[in-house]
Amino acid sequence: MTGIALVLAIVFIGIVLFSIETIPLEVTALSIVCLLALSGVLTPAEAFAGFSNEMVIFIFALLAMTEGLSATGVMHRAGNWLAHFGRLGPRGFLLGLMVLVAVFSAFVPNTVTTAAFLPAALRGAKAAGLRRSRVLMPLAFASMLGGMGFLYGTSTNLVVSARLDDLGLGSIGLVELTPAGLPAAFLGVALVLLLAPVVLPTRTSTNAPEVPGTLVPSAHAEGLAAPRHSKAFLALSIFSTVLVLGSTGRVPLSVAGVTGVLLMVLTGCLDPKLVFRIDWRVVLLIGSMMALGVAMEKSGAGLLLGASRRRSRPWGARAWCCSASCC
Repeated sequence: MTGIALVLAIVFIGIVLFSIETIPLEVTALSIVCLLALSGVLTPAEAFAGFSNEMVIFIFALLAMTEGLSATGVMHRAGNWLAHFGRLGPRGFLLGLMVLVAVFSAFVPNTVTTAAFLPAALRGAKAAGLRRSRVLMPLAFASMLGGMGFLYGTSTNLVVSARLDDLGLGSIGLVELTPAGLPAAFLGVALVLLLAPVVLPTRTSTNAPEVPGTLVPSAHAEGLAAPRHSKAFLALSIFSTVLVLGSTGRVPLSVAGVTGVLLMVLTGCLDPKLVFRIDWRVVLLIGSMMALGVAMEKSGAGLLLGASRRRSRPWGARAWCCSASCC
């Protein structure tokens, strides 16, 4: 089997396993890395180089710093603002929900944003007279749409930027995506608001049996400190400074990110125990997929696919690229 055929076979197997999810995603991703190394397509150094990539390190730091924002109550306060939108009625609440979540997800990873705003979204939905089933999907869409406007909105933007820089094409600027991403986000929010009354489910929750017990805040249950509200401004300042310094190129992104995490720990904004409680699956997936990208380039599979798309019409090539990225 040629190198191109082998890499394409591994890509196909990976897509199937990612789709059916019978194996955890991170296990599938690491299996792909091992297959590429064992088959000789990549050297061990090439296979695991993605985990030392500057953007992967920065994504780790970004996730850790958002833990600092949560630990100091920044996300909780924003959630309380969201709950107040429930007084505006169903349509006003959905508008406030999507705008606020989209703004936060432009700078904070959308997984963290969704998790932070979920409790407040459910409280606000109750105040607005909305069923929970009509709030969850707009919340998810808003977090994804907001990430389209700026470089830091999603890890995908950061990875593509790093890859472009490696190829000598220059990295993506902080607001380079804004002219296309911001109108798309506005259009997406408007579309959800327009179609929500029609397409969202109207299911009512069934009454579950009550279980006796006592609720204990998770921070106390795990031996962690209560939210440090007095350090909220400091944490937000550190987070903002890291983004500004990294985006202007004054400090390398990886150095700026790790320095920001250390400053949050040293100033008491972030408990050291929380630094490594981030969702490591994101880091593992991105580092592993970088190895697959190197294999596509090294084997010639990427060039083969690109040449086949070059013969098609422009819109066909764009449609193919969009379909491939969805996989």
